Amino acid sequence: IRDCLLSRGLGDVYKRQERKKNMNEKYLNSTAEDYVIETHVNSGWAYKKWFAGESEAWGSFTIKPTYTSIEGSVRYYNVSVALPKGVFISTPVVIATPKFNWIGGFVPSKSVSKDYITGYIWAFEERALLNENIEIYFLVKGTWK
Repeated sequence: IRDCLLSRGLGDVYKRQERKKNMNEKYLNSTAEDYVIETHVNSGWAYKKWFAGESEAWGSFTIKPTYTSIEGSVRYYNVSVALPKGVFISTPVVIATPKFNWIGGFVPSKSVSKDYITGYIWAFEERALLNENIEIYFLVKGTWK
């Protein structure tokens, strides 16, 4: 009765009910097996957890690398960034891109864990990272269950 009074007659009521039925059938018959169950933004990180158990985190951080070593003309600088808690249960895959104006990159170390990203920024120029803060973009993928 309420639908009839709020609509332009019984014809509209039946049309709306049919659309609602079709939408419900569409979702009930869906073959989608995975969906996002949690999202969060905290301390520079954003992350998603998926129902099937995968998780991903991404963020941008400005850090001051610590000079570590030199091999030929390549200089290495130590980097460590904490991952968001509870997002990964084992060592995730790390993809990182430093933002600077010279040739270089980021290499994860063997000690990356579910809690920390550790690795090295490398650069050819001697003056490249002296007393500079560097912005690094991270994409991290792993599992939460």
